[in-house]
Amino acid sequence: MMDETASGHAGQGRSPNSMGGDNGSATAASAATPFDGLQAEGSREWIENAGVKDVESLVKMARNSESLIGKSFQKPGPDATQSENDAFYERLGRPREASGYALTPPEDMPEDLPYDTEFAGKFAETAHKYGISAEQAKGLHDFYVHETVGGYQAGLDGHVAQLEERTIAATSQLEKDWNAQQGTPQFNEQVALADRAIRELGGDTLLDGFEAAGMIGPQGIILNPAIAKAMANVGRELFGSSGGLALGGSSSADNPFAKEDQNLTQQSELQRNDPRRARSLILAAGRDPANWGL
Repeated sequence: MMDETASGHAGQGRSPNSMGGDNGSATAASAATPFDGLQAEGSREWIENAGVKDVESLVKMARNSESLIGKSFQKPGPDATQSENDAFYERLGRPREASGYALTPPEDMPEDLPYDTEFAGKFAETAHKYGISAEQAKGLHDFYVHETVGGYQAGLDGHVAQLEERTIAATSQLEKDWNAQQGTPQFNEQVALADRAIRELGGDTLLDGFEAAGMIGPQGIILNPAIAKAMANVGRELFGSSGGLALGGSSSADNPFAKEDQNLTQQSELQRNDPRRARSLILAAGRDPANWGL
């Protein structure tokens, strides 16, 4: 009895341990992985699809990937062929040919600052030689052109401002010397005499010389009052008063700017083709060149 009872108790004791208990532990062990704590669903899915079972496998996979990435962008050695070097730089974004760079002048390029296409071509060739990507080359090109345009515009603005200051100072001095305000017939007569003297004695060659020396500005703007006075005195000695301006074909009879004989067609042609001559005729007619934008 005691043996049977003991045997029965023993059998009953083994049943939950050997069948129920052992089976449950094996199931739990097979389901548990080092990545069960991952919160992102995408990460758990990637681990499962990659077949990663443990941390060591994951580390090995990461090291292999890092090695492959490093080798794929590793610059070829000194013994590499030209084709190997080309393949490397093209993977980094360099165009196949230097002509593949998209280098264009900016839309706000000043009309009087021509774009140097020859320089741009040399820049493209150099960029291609050193493996510069298309994006990098365009960035460097645009920066250089922008800085060049900015420097040119700043210099131009400064030059214009300087001309304006000199013109104002010269005009103010001449108004005192000639005792007449700018734009009046008396003032215009003196300017016309000076202009006529320059034209008769040297023409455009003399005008260009005075302009190169900084004595007059574009379109005959007076910058040096002493030269204007001297030329006006020469004109008076040679041609007399403003009436003497008829010499050389500048009389009111053939002056398209004269009030009594205006010719708009000739005025337009002179303004377009010979602004200096137009200015001279306007002054000879006793009128203000500023009214014609001169």
